[in-house]
Amino acid sequence: MFLSPGVAGNLMNPDFIELLIDNPNSVLIIEDAENIIMDRKYSSSSSVSNLLNISDGLLADFLNVQLICTFNSALTMIDNALLRKGRLIAQYEFSKLGINKAQALSKHLGFDTLINEPMTIAEIANQHIVTEPVEEKRSLGLE
Repeated sequence: MFLSPGVAGNLMNPDFIELLIDNPNSVLIIEDAENIIMDRKYSSSSSVSNLLNISDGLLADFLNVQLICTFNSALTMIDNALLRKGRLIAQYEFSKLGINKAQALSKHLGFDTLINEPMTIAEIANQHIVTEPVEEKRSLGLE
């Protein structure tokens, strides 16, 4: 099940728990989960506690739910309780592809560009888009 971060903040809602009971062994995918997995010393949200309860608490044994969270912040911003041994099964960082892999993906996507440096998947997929330099904007009345 794909969940927005807004919905994921309500994991302990009885209606949502009922949905999980009706769909045992579910995998919940939460994209852009920065706000719900952020270290509790930076956020007063109960989202981390909800994630822990549903994935590693009493409900976890009954529901058997797996969680996949994607985020774009440093691991140091993630609550330590989520990173403890036995809770975090896998971690994958999507960094730049090496030159050979970047070249192969570029070719697979139909580009005939010669790749000569490591690139992100976004850079490879959007290499046809020309970005214009950003002009400095002037405030009104200050000319």
